[in-house]
Amino acid sequence: MKKLLATGLIALSLGACASTSTTEYYEAMERAALAQAKVQEARYNALSRIAGEGNEAATAAVMALAMTNQTPIVPQAQQSAALKWASVLSGPVSSLGAMWLSNDSTKAMA
Repeated sequence: MKKLLATGLIALSLGACASTSTTEYYEAMERAALAQAKVQEARYNALSRIAGEGNEAATAAVMALAMTNQTPIVPQAQQSAALKWASVLSGPVSSLGAMWLSNDSTKAMA
């Protein structure tokens, strides 16, 4: 039982150390979103300057800039590999533990 507890604690401590990659991912997503926001701001500033001229070429340029589709940067939820493995292994490990306890209790009764 002590070995099982020690193994569980080691697995949890290793899983806690794996969170640096997710923070790096979200920091990179933040930098990308800020860069995209600056691009959008520059685009709208250009639209306002061109629209202020008022001629036919300005209208066409405004329409061309307005029609471009900019998809927003949406971060995907990150999950650690240790947590994925723990969720995969938790079912079989718990059933093996239950079988072991059942076997011990059966031996004790006999």
